[in-house]
Amino acid sequence: AGMRTNTRLTAMQTKITELEANLAAEKSKVESAASQDEVKELKEQVAKLTSDIEVVQRNEKEANLKATRQEEKAKNLNTMVGRLRTASQQQKDNKRMLEEEVMKVKTLAEETEGRWQEASKQRDTLLAKVNDLTAKCARMQKVIAAFKQKAQAQAAAQPAAAAAASSS
Repeated sequence: AGMRTNTRLTAMQTKITELEANLAAEKSKVESAASQDEVKELKEQVAKLTSDIEVVQRNEKEANLKATRQEEKAKNLNTMVGRLRTASQQQKDNKRMLEEEVMKVKTLAEETEGRWQEASKQRDTLLAKVNDLTAKCARMQKVIAAFKQKAQAQAAAQPAAAAAASSS
């Protein structure tokens, strides 16, 4: 778009230069003209050329304004593209960081699962030992109770035996 605008501006400037040259030529004709009719006709041509120059200059100003607006639009678009690239890179960075966090959590979950299974095995082992010791304690209590009964029976039998021995 900028290239076409530059070409148009160059063409307009060339046209202005031609018109100005024609104007200068017409002015010199006016100065050397002998008759009033020629002077009047030349003045009309000069007025028309002046009007043409003004039109071309207006067109040039409009073309310059359009070119300036287009340059502003291009700058704004470049700025937006830059922002989009930055936002896109930020999203990629955020996604990568989230993926890293997910991997850390997965690793931690696996480690925790392993520890939990190990602790579960240790708990089962300890529970088996506790059950074994509880069973041993129950057997020992039965043995102790049997010894107590035997001892009590012997103690009860001794006075009776002593009395039977003294009476004989």
